[in-house]
Amino acid sequence: MKRAISMICCLAIVAAPVTPALAQSPFGKILKTKYNLKSASCYTCHMRSSEISEDQQAAYKKNKKAFRNAFGKALGSHLKGKDVTKRLAAVKKLESDDPKKVKVADEVKVEFLEALAKVEAEKSADGKTYGELLKTGKLSGVKPAG
Repeated sequence: MKRAISMICCLAIVAAPVTPALAQSPFGKILKTKYNLKSASCYTCHMRSSEISEDQQAAYKKNKKAFRNAFGKALGSHLKGKDVTKRLAAVKKLESDDPKKVKVADEVKVEFLEALAKVEAEKSADGKTYGELLKTGKLSGVKPAG
């Protein structure tokens, strides 16, 4: 019986997801590649529950995506009006090699990189640029490789 329980526990651990889902997976992949990061989680752009004031917790629970950290706000300001989320959602169910999906993914990647280039030069609250924080893996939600 103990052996069966041990096997079930091991299977549960192996089957559990290893990395958290990113708000926009393509963005996380771009960040990981560009800055040689081990990971870039949702918290690279979005706030953690612990960062939300008591009076905002109910609103946070209803729509976590609306609560962005300073980096997420800066990046979002440069992507404003581009409807990135809607465009990606519209092609999400298409095959990965579908020309429409490829076109949208390519366009979004270019827009994201353009916005990222602008945000890299902006200073964070601690006086360092977001580019420096990303390159050193010291931005919230990222882990440096190695």
